[in-house]
Amino acid sequence: FYRVRERCRAHGARLLVSSRHPPSYWRAADGVHLTAADLAAARTRPPLPLVAASCHDSSELERAGALGCDFAVLGPVRATPSHPQQPPLGWQRFAQQIALTPVPVYALGGLQPAHLPQAAACGAHGIAMLRHAWR
Repeated sequence: FYRVRERCRAHGARLLVSSRHPPSYWRAADGVHLTAADLAAARTRPPLPLVAASCHDSSELERAGALGCDFAVLGPVRATPSHPQQPPLGWQRFAQQIALTPVPVYALGGLQPAHLPQAAACGAHGIAMLRHAWR
């Protein structure tokens, strides 16, 4: 963890740690990325510079807004090997679900750089990716 944090800082990047990790890691990083379960269980916003949330539907986005999250990711928009059991939202449902949230939302799930224009057209602030980020 500490080596990753130092690499991020050396390049001007901020580091968010998944809420699956101990809160001591959240505090040592720049913030936390709440799982959907931790978002649902949170009574207040963690007292950190950055708080993000994983969301799968409009009710979770509403919760992220009520908690004061800085941003959320919503997905999966497309089929993805990391969540094969979860049916994709598709772009139309993605756009409908983010339409009323005040929280900036990034599209997630089965995406690659070529999907950025479609995501922007649907109101996303950007895309989040894992597999295609390192190619």
